[in-house]
Amino acid sequence: MADVIAISRRSRRRQHGLSGNGTAAASLLEMFRFQTGLKINHVPIAAEAALTDVMSGQVKFFFANGSSVVGLIRAAS
Repeated sequence: MADVIAISRRSRRRQHGLSGNGTAAASLLEMFRFQTGLKINHVPIAAEAALTDVMSGQVKFFFANGSSVVGLIRAAS
């Protein structure tokens, strides 16, 4: 988590992909913003496209559960 905070602090464009309000990801984003004091823009995004957008640099980060990203992590290694 420290690396995500450091990257966010250095970034001029703080954008977070979020697939929906009221979701666990939305709660995590609010908790992250509160605890770090960072101003982060919420970018509405389809859940299926979120990981692709993060990997291409369109969005800086996205909170996701492990099962939805494990395939991408394995493919990248």
